[in-house]
Formats: sequence, C-alpha cells, structure tokens
Amino acid sequence: MPIFYDIEPSDVRKQNGKYGESLDKHERENKHKVESWRKVLVQAGNLSGWVPKDFANGWCAHGWNMGGWGGGKTTLACAAYTEISHQFQAHCLVENIRDESRKHGFKRMQ
Repeated sequence: MPIFYDIEPSDVRKQNGKYGESLDKHERENKHKVESWRKVLVQAGNLSGWVPKDFANGWCAHGWNMGGWGGGKTTLACAAYTEISHQFQAHCLVENIRDESRKHGFKRMQ
C-alpha cells in the first residue's frame, strides 16, 4: 500500500510539479530507466493509499495526539494501527516506546 508522504497521489499519477521536474531531469540522463519508472508511478498513483496530511487532522482515530504533526514515523504508525487494529482481539499503540521502555522495561511493556 503506498503512503503518499508530502505529495498528492495525483502528482504521482500525473507526474506534476516538482515530482515531474525531477523525473524530467533524470530522463535526460537515462531515458529508458525513467520510462519504466513513469509506468510504475502511474500504477502506484492509482492505488488506494494513505495520505498522512489528510489523516484525522493530526489526531489518531483512537485519541492518540500526533504530537508535532510532522508526518513522520509516529504518524504513519498511527495510520497503520488505525487501519488494521480492528482485526485483533486486543491491541495497543505505544507512541513513545523508547521513553516508556526506559521507565518500565521491555518485559512490563509486553
């Protein structure tokens, strides 16, 4: 599943803006390789994926605040958690795993 980080899926599909400019630049150096990239990117842009900036206005659907909302690893982890957690009988998302494990130890975290 693609994650469209700081880019619109339509920009990937249509190769617009800076995205398209970068591909054009690379195409001058290696036309054959970029042609295959373009085909795959059109397919990826057509897939249903996550657009972190659209994800719950910075709040995890289960109430976990997304901090500074930089669209980083925690944001993506929360998006994945929200998407699949309903498939499990029990589930938990620990956002500050490093700090929490230092306080309580990994055994207690389990």
